[in-house]
Amino acid sequence: MRGHIVERYPGSFSVVIYLGRDPDTDIPKYKWYTVKGDRSDAEKFLTKTLHQLDTNTYADPGKLTMAEYLRRWYRDYCELNLAHSSLVRTKSIIENHLIPYLGKHLIGKLQPLHIQEYYSWALKNGRIDNKAKVEDDEKVPDTTLSPTTVLYHHRVLHEALKHAVEWQIIIRNPADAVRPPRKSKPQLVTLDKPEVDVLLSEARGTELYIPILLAIHTGMRRGEILALQWKDIDFNTDTIMVRQALEWMSATKEHRIKRTKSEKNRRVDVARVAMAELESWKKEQKQLRVVAEKENKKRQKEGKSIKPVEINDYVCTWPNGHLVSLDYCTKEFIRLARRCRLGGVTFHGLRHTHATLMLQLNIHPKIVAERLGHADMKMFMEVYSHVMPSMQREAAQKWDDLF
Repeated sequence: MRGHIVERYPGSFSVVIYLGRDPDTDIPKYKWYTVKGDRSDAEKFLTKTLHQLDTNTYADPGKLTMAEYLRRWYRDYCELNLAHSSLVRTKSIIENHLIPYLGKHLIGKLQPLHIQEYYSWALKNGRIDNKAKVEDDEKVPDTTLSPTTVLYHHRVLHEALKHAVEWQIIIRNPADAVRPPRKSKPQLVTLDKPEVDVLLSEARGTELYIPILLAIHTGMRRGEILALQWKDIDFNTDTIMVRQALEWMSATKEHRIKRTKSEKNRRVDVARVAMAELESWKKEQKQLRVVAEKENKKRQKEGKSIKPVEINDYVCTWPNGHLVSLDYCTKEFIRLARRCRLGGVTFHGLRHTHATLMLQLNIHPKIVAERLGHADMKMFMEVYSHVMPSMQREAAQKWDDLF
C-alpha cells in the first residue's frame, strides 16, 4: 500500500505515505502528515502527494532546505506570476540575502527566531553593494539596510512560506510569528513653482524637455511618459490617455512596452499651456526626422556610418525617432538638476512635485490621486501628509471667516 488515511479524532486525519525502503537498512520508510478538515480533504491530499511521487516533484520537508525550496518557489510560482521588474528584485533578494543567511535551514525546522535574527542582522550588515557613507568628513563602508528594504525581504519570505503551507510542505508559516521592521518614511524632495520654472528653462531644447514638461503637468510616471504615443493625446479635449509604460528587460538588454502599474487606463486633463508645447513639439519632431534622413543620405555618400531613422508614433524621441531610454532619462536628469542647483530631486520627484503643487492649490486629494493613478487613498494620504498641515490651517481660516 503506497498510502493510507487514519482518523485521529473528528476533523483531524493522519495521511501516511510509503516512501520505499531505506537503501542502507532495507527498512520501509513512511511519512506522516496531519490534515485538518473532513475525510475528503485527507483523500485529496493523499492523491496529490502520490501524484507528486509519480512525477518526481515530491518534496520531503524533512530533507528540503530553504535554499532548495526558495529556488523551487521562484521557478514554479514567481516566474509564472510576477512582472519582470518584480521578478528581478525577488530573485536578487532570494539569491543575495535570504539563501546566504537562511538557506541552510530545513524548511520543516525553520523557526520564527531564525527569521527574527536575520532581520536584526540585515539591518546592520545586509548591504552587499559596497556603498559608502560620510562620517566625520570621511567615506566609510555602509553595511546597513533600511527598515523599508528589510520589510520587503520579509514580504518575499512570508509569501514564499505561505505557498509552502498551501502546498502542504509545512503546517504553519513561521514568518507569521515574526515582527518585521516598520517602513521608514522617505523624505520627498519636491520643487516649488520658481524652481520648476528654472528647470524647464534649462531643459528647453534638450531631449529631456518634453518628458520633464509631462511629468510636471500630469504627474505621470517615467515609464508612462516614455511610452506615450501621439494617438493617446487628444488636442481637442486637452486630455492624455495613459495606457502603457516602458520597461527595461535586464535579461535581454532591451526595452519593452507593458501595461501601466495599476493595469488600468486613466485619463488626465492637461493645462492648455502644456498642450500648446506638445503641439509645437509634434511639428518640430517631424521636421527633425526629415533633417535626420537628409543627414543619413549625405553620410552614406561620404561612406560614413549612419543611424537609421525610426518612424513611430512615440512622443519622447531623439531626432532620428529612437526612443529616449529609461536610463538616460534618469541619469541625465540628475546632471540637469545639479546644473540648476536643485540637487536631491530626481525625475520621479517631479511626480511628487505635481501632486504637492496641486494639493497646495486646494485640489481635492481624491482628484490628485486619480491623476497619479494611485489606487490606495490611504497610502496616498500617508505619502503627502507633509502638505496636509497647511491645508488644515487654510480650512480652519475659511471656517473662521464664515463665522
